[in-house]
Amino acid sequence: MKMSFQQTVLSLVFVTALPVTAAFAMGSDSTPSDSQADSYKQAKELVDDKEYAEAIPLLQKTIQEKGPSADALNLLGYSYRKTGNQQKGLDYYLQALKLEPNHLGANEYLGELYLEKNNLP
Repeated sequence: MKMSFQQTVLSLVFVTALPVTAAFAMGSDSTPSDSQADSYKQAKELVDDKEYAEAIPLLQKTIQEKGPSADALNLLGYSYRKTGNQQKGLDYYLQALKLEPNHLGANEYLGELYLEKNNLP
């Protein structure tokens, strides 16, 4: 399979970013830490520990109690994507971006999802 120059560059960017993805996930919040719900903070810790399935109900609880936020929707999308449900991941990333179009984490993870799905255009 021959890759175009653009595909090669995107692949290199993706591979280079892999080691820092989990650490960067935690730095992509747009809500100050002291304003975040306890359930959201617990979910972030679970995601740090790669316990994505366990983080999902806490993120859903956060959204039910506090209302949707780009941070919670993004982390929910990330957790779903990491558990293998790309469609739900996509849905939550798009919801996050509807609330906050420049959300760094949601934009990054949406790009990663497109790369995983080989949806480069």
